[in-house]
Amino acid sequence: MAYRVNPYFNRTVEHFCSHIHTPANPADTEPGIVMNKTGAYAAWNLFEDYGETGSLPVRNSLFYLLDQMLDGHKTVSTNLPAQGIVTVTRQKDRVMVHLLYASPVRRGKNTEIIEDVLPVSNTKVSFRAGEKIDRVYLVPQKTQIPFTQSGGTVSFTVEAFENHQMIVMEQERDAYDR
Repeated sequence: MAYRVNPYFNRTVEHFCSHIHTPANPADTEPGIVMNKTGAYAAWNLFEDYGETGSLPVRNSLFYLLDQMLDGHKTVSTNLPAQGIVTVTRQKDRVMVHLLYASPVRRGKNTEIIEDVLPVSNTKVSFRAGEKIDRVYLVPQKTQIPFTQSGGTVSFTVEAFENHQMIVMEQERDAYDR
């Protein structure tokens, strides 16, 4: 899946140059990420690397690996911006999807605050419900939204929200359950 490429030389008193600036030696490569049907192995801790450096190539590698291992069986997917969060909770005959989006700003040494509430529009959500869903609506607005369901996956679009929006996907209850 990926290779590790070592630099032409290591830093010494005679050769000082950071690894960022030392050219890669294409003749000195080794497997960096390998994958088969049962899992994947990386030659370094990708999650820690991303957590400490925020490297976009590492993030993309993680997303790619997870997508490959899930093989099209994601529970939920969305096009929220990078700082968006989607959570799902389930009750008897309904599923609640929470969309959160805020753009925190660092203030001071260890403080992040939300100064601006930015609107998010045309958020697409796909959820593997498994069972038949009869209606989808926004809460607390109680506004029904159009949705499609194919092969157990429910898809819908939230036109706009600010900060948080809850969506309920519900099965109709028969008269005895009410």
